[in-house]
Amino acid sequence: MNKNLIIVLGEILTAVVIYFVFNTYMPMDFNYTCPFDGNEYHTTVAILITVVYLAGVVYSTILHMFFDITEQDKLKAYKKEREKNSISGAEKDSEIAALENKVKTLETALDSLIKKDNK
Repeated sequence: MNKNLIIVLGEILTAVVIYFVFNTYMPMDFNYTCPFDGNEYHTTVAILITVVYLAGVVYSTILHMFFDITEQDKLKAYKKEREKNSISGAEKDSEIAALENKVKTLETALDSLIKKDNK
C-alpha cells in the first residue's frame, strides 16, 4: 500500500476519533448565524474542532507535497552528479589498469632483453 495513502487514512481516522471524543465528553451545542446568507445553523464544538483539524491536515499535506517535489528535484540532481563522478572514477580505474598492463609488458620485455644479453 502507498505510504501517503496510509498517512491520509490515519489522519481521517484521527479526525473521527477527535469528533467522537469531543462529542462524548464536551457536547456543547450552539447556534451559528452565517454572515453571508443570514441563516442560523445548529452545530457542536466537536464538529468545529474536527473541521479545523481536517483543514489543518489538508493544508499541511499540500505543503508537504510542495516541499517533497522540491526535495525530489534536489535528490535527482544529486544522484546525477554522483553518477557522473562514479563514471569518471571508473574511467580513471580503467586508465590505471591499462597503464599497469603497459608497465608489466615493459618489465617482461626488459627481463627478456637482460636474459639475451647474459647469454
